[in-house]
Amino acid sequence: MANEFLTQCEIAVNTAAGRKLSEQEMESLVRDMNDTTNRILAGNEALSLEEAALRAADELTNADKLAKVIEARNKALNTRIAAQRLSDLRTTWKDRPDIGLEAILVGRNDARTGSRRSVASEVAQLRGKYHAGINYDFDKAGLVKFISSGSNDREIADAMWRIGRGQSTDGMTKQSVDAANIIMKWQESARIDENRAGAWIRKVPGYIVRQSHDILKIRSAGYEAWRDSILPRLDDVTFEGVADREQFMRNVYNGLASGVHLTTEKPDWMNGFKGSQNAAKRASQERVLHFKDGISWHEYNQQFGTGSLREAVFGGLNSAARTTGMMRVLGTNPQNMFNYLAESISHDLSKSGTPAAQADFSEKVRKLKKNTLTQVDGSLNIPGSVGWANASANIRGWLRMSQLGGAVISSFNDVPISATEMRYQGQNFMGALLGAMKGRFSRFNSAEEKEILSSIGVYSDTMTQEIIRRMSGDDSLSGKMGRAQQIFFKYNLMNFWTESGRNSNAMMITNWLAKNAEFPYANLTEDLRRVLDIHGIGDAEWNIYRGMDMADSEGRKFMTTSGIRSVPDDVIASYVESKGIKVTDRSIADARDSLEGQLRGYILDRLNIAMSEPGDRTQALMKFGTVPGTVAGEAVRFAGQYKSFTASFLQN
Repeated sequence: MANEFLTQCEIAVNTAAGRKLSEQEMESLVRDMNDTTNRILAGNEALSLEEAALRAADELTNADKLAKVIEARNKALNTRIAAQRLSDLRTTWKDRPDIGLEAILVGRNDARTGSRRSVASEVAQLRGKYHAGINYDFDKAGLVKFISSGSNDREIADAMWRIGRGQSTDGMTKQSVDAANIIMKWQESARIDENRAGAWIRKVPGYIVRQSHDILKIRSAGYEAWRDSILPRLDDVTFEGVADREQFMRNVYNGLASGVHLTTEKPDWMNGFKGSQNAAKRASQERVLHFKDGISWHEYNQQFGTGSLREAVFGGLNSAARTTGMMRVLGTNPQNMFNYLAESISHDLSKSGTPAAQADFSEKVRKLKKNTLTQVDGSLNIPGSVGWANASANIRGWLRMSQLGGAVISSFNDVPISATEMRYQGQNFMGALLGAMKGRFSRFNSAEEKEILSSIGVYSDTMTQEIIRRMSGDDSLSGKMGRAQQIFFKYNLMNFWTESGRNSNAMMITNWLAKNAEFPYANLTEDLRRVLDIHGIGDAEWNIYRGMDMADSEGRKFMTTSGIRSVPDDVIASYVESKGIKVTDRSIADARDSLEGQLRGYILDRLNIAMSEPGDRTQALMKFGTVPGTVAGEAVRFAGQYKSFTASFLQN
């Protein structure tokens, strides 16, 4: 009788699906139905089994619909991005498509439209947005010392957990609650950016930060000690749908100890993401480990994570910036998109070029994949041996401290380099030279200056390092070395020199843009038009920027990204329409975000060149496709540890 019922069930399911499901698909559906029904019954014992089953069916149906919606949305996003990138390669980079592919990844200095707009540029501007925003809010609320002390991590984490679950924060200090709200504000901003770029990250009640796991700590403890420590701290929701808890925990441990965060089960709506290299899928996957409360999370993080809430917060924001930047430029599956673009150009060459040209292009694409794409997506930083990589990094840190005591004296050549970049943008060289020198000894402490720097993503990189490293809970050798280097570069004045240089150069760049805002694009100097053009800023974008409200400080005007908020919707709507996009509330909001990011990306990119700071292109060149923790990788890193400034200067 039971077999007859199952047969009738299978017939009904196959009819609804429109095809015969495989045995594996049928088993998965039955298991999901049972798990969902049991979860609903556990949450409401008053329901009958039939009512719970009906609700479970609705939930699974909605999940399937959501998966289809996500897949359709991402297909549309990827189709649009592929068309844009391929068009650029076939027109702007028609004679050198290999350089065009490199420009898409890390930017190039070639005087061609959009040559500096890249994955690296987009990641950098997003990182600047998040870091500067959260640092400015901490500073404005007077919480920098409170956050950086490290002694308040436990209460802040618990406050985040309570706020996320809608629970009372009575009995907690106001500073902890304020800090929790600021962190959650910027994590939510990053989540929204990722979702708009193609991810689908749902809000999880009680979410604190992206969980960190220290591979060495986990390995040295062993499975039993790790399991016995974490099990009492996990919420029961962790084991929903898990038949064998021991095997589940073993799988998670093996994944963490090997450096691969293993997700043993994924929600049904994840079917909307296709491909093993899908950035949107990785960003959207739900947490495997759910902690009972913020204190449980903090205790685990102290024992097996980075040991610092601040490091976890900034690490999560960095990860979000990289994921979002990759998806905005290369779609939800960056590796597949890159392969598609390369194969399309290779196909073009097979028709119009010689076999030698096609072979040369293929070899250059191979090198880009090995050296550059891996640098941009972060995989080049995954160590072959964690222990060896940490030991080598500590040795290099010791060498830096023993050999760079007087580094600030040899850094005065930064000033003419900055002036040279300002001259490239059309400014007077001598005026820029005097401004750069004066700026090196300025503090930029006024409220207006702080707001300007925050808007453009430059606000106190030193503060970020101070928040992360001061009194860090990480007692590993790497953590101690990191703190030692931070103290060393603080007292040899390199932190001050670098920070004041970034601030002064950023102010000069934005002030120069504001001075030229009175001129239409066609009347700008040739130098400024050229540098704007390589960042994709043309007549349409410039007309919007020059019409913004300018920031003001000490009687000087500055063009900042915060001015985008003052631009009327009808102006943005006209811009959207000129791009051939249907005008909707969503398209207007997206265009406003894009214009803001484009201006921030321009400022930060020119700033990095003015400072000769090594970007992803320089890093890719210097690493030769090697990873840390290997013989070749460590040899390359030791040989190049003092060469990044020179390499960056020569490239830019």
